[in-house]
Amino acid sequence: MSKLWVRSLYGRQSQKGIVELRHQDWSLQLDTDEARQVALQILECAEAADQDGFLMSFTIEALNLTEAQGADLLTAYRKWRIAQLAKRLAKEANT
Repeated sequence: MSKLWVRSLYGRQSQKGIVELRHQDWSLQLDTDEARQVALQILECAEAADQDGFLMSFTIEALNLTEAQGADLLTAYRKWRIAQLAKRLAKEANT
């Protein structure tokens, strides 16, 4: 597994905190608000990945569906989940 390093920095020119993400061949510097947004997206994606894994296991093991049927259900679930997220974000933007 490749490694991703994260470290905090201080920007002399901006005189603000900076978060740096570093991988083998690249690095990215984010202001602290951007870093928090990325961190939240990572947590949300990790949760979604766990849900996807659970749903696939459930459809195959408990419902005795084929992997293809489980994948179809997962695709429908992902579309629904994205639509729900869009609704939530739209609602938050209006408040």
